[in-house]
This record gives sequence, structure tokens and C-alpha cells, in this order.
Amino acid sequence: MASIRVEMSCPKHGFERFNIKIIERRNVVPDLVEPKYRTRPYREVAGIVIGKNKTVYNAMDKLVECYKDAGIMNYVLSMRIQT
Repeated sequence: MASIRVEMSCPKHGFERFNIKIIERRNVVPDLVEPKYRTRPYREVAGIVIGKNKTVYNAMDKLVECYKDAGIMNYVLSMRIQT
């Protein structure tokens, strides 16, 4: 299972480092790329579900899109794919 390692500079907590799991599913639409959210204690991205026709790079593009929509892309320092 692959994951995306995100390093960001949070204005509230300082330097943060965390992993976003990439979940490959065979029983979904083959072209699906959709974020999976954790609901407690607050709504945040826990993983990205991808179909069998998509790659890890498509998942990274979707994560960048989610961060831009949330307005926190300015704080991201680096994003790396880990296998």
C-alpha cells in the first residue's frame, strides 16, 4: 500500500508531518479518485480511494486539489510518494 508523506508549516502548531493513505479498490468505478474523510475530532482527509485504472500520481493531484479548496496549500512544504 502506498501513501503520500505531507510536510507542512502550520501557523498554530508549527512544523507537522503526516501520511495520507492511498487505498486501491477493485469494487468501485475504475476511474474513481475520491478523498476519504475522518469525521472526528474534525473533518480532515484520512486517505484517497482510487479505482483500478488510476495511479498514485492521480491521487496526489486530487490531494493538491483538496488542499487548494481548503486554502491550506500555501502551508505545504513538500509532498512525497512512499511505497
